[in-house]
Amino acid sequence: MVERSANQKVLYRSSIDVARRVYRDHGIRTTFRGTHATLIRDITYGQYFGQYEWMKRKFIGESEATATKAAACALAGGISGLTGWFFIYPLDAIKTRIFLFLFLFLSLFLFLFREGEQS
Repeated sequence: MVERSANQKVLYRSSIDVARRVYRDHGIRTTFRGTHATLIRDITYGQYFGQYEWMKRKFIGESEATATKAAACALAGGISGLTGWFFIYPLDAIKTRIFLFLFLFLSLFLFLFREGEQS
């Protein structure tokens, strides 16, 4: 729950209100800005699932023991997660910088535009 002081103005009512205003003020392209970087990051992380299944099967082998299966699943998941993030972390950093750059650029533009209106 967000607490507000009595004189604090509410800018948006909901996430949908934010999306509507962004679309209205800046168009459809702004609504999806940065999506390509997120998709590249998420698609490349898909290797995790294939690697996990392959490693799990290699670790379990012909064993029928429940403890072996649980340990194999945990080890396969841990190694797959580490490997996945080893490759994804640089892409995630790039995605974050793209979003940050766009946010700072838009904020500066809006600031200068509003200051120009006041002069």
